[in-house]
This record gives sequence, structure tokens and C-alpha cells, in this order.
Amino acid sequence: MVDKYRDGNLATPSGSPGRLAQVTEEVVGRYQAAMERYALHEAAAVTYQLVDATNEYITETEPWKLASEDGAAGRLTRVLFDISEAVRIVGILLGPVMPNAGREIVRRMGDEASERDQGWTQATTWRTESARTILRGESMWPRLETKNS
Repeated sequence: MVDKYRDGNLATPSGSPGRLAQVTEEVVGRYQAAMERYALHEAAAVTYQLVDATNEYITETEPWKLASEDGAAGRLTRVLFDISEAVRIVGILLGPVMPNAGREIVRRMGDEASERDQGWTQATTWRTESARTILRGESMWPRLETKNS
């Protein structure tokens, strides 16, 4: 959607982050607690709660409708930024269980610095002022087609 509606570039949005920022903070806290108990399966499940929350946010905010509404450009930027920020953090959280995929997600969300370079707290903190370029790429998990007999 960022590619389609913003040519891959997101400016720093105005206004406060949506509820997705709060959900992300809660998920990161539960993820960290699970990892401290070495419960990788639980940490992965918590990560997918953020994926689900992001999907719900997309459904609720309907960015495809905002793109065609007069006067909604700022709101669209905010929504797309919040989605990209949640996806960036999902990439970081997936790192321990899917290192290559996690790094690729973070890179595509315009963050070249690794969690190791930034430190855990900085890497998983919701960013509010960070213009970024979202990179398009091949599908990370292409659909497998089966031949019908």
C-alpha cells in the first residue's frame, strides 16, 4: 500500500500514533517475558498476536478508502506509518525463530540497522519521527500451487 499510495516513501506523520502503538508495547512486554523464560513457542505466538492486531487495524482504518478521500492525506500517512512500524517490530520479534525472514522484514520496512547495532530497547520502541522508504521485493512466502488430478 505504501508503494501504491506513497511511491514507497513515508514522511514523518503528524498526530499521535494509533492504538497499534499501545498494542505493540504490550506485545513486546509479553514477548520479552516469554523469552526470559526461554519459551520460544510462546514468544512466537505473542508475535503473531501483533500480526493479527495489525491486520485488524488495516481492516478498521481502510487505507484504500482513505487514499481516495479528499483531505485524508495526513490520516493515510499516519495509518500507513503505523502499519509499517508494527511490521518492522514484528520483523525484530521474529528474529530469534526466523532470523533471515526477520532481517528481511526489517530491511524492507526501511530500517537498515540491526537489533544488535541498536540494542533491544531501541529496536523495539515505537518510532514516531522516522521518515522511511519501504522496499518492495519478491514474496517471502510464495503461495504453493498444486496440480489437480
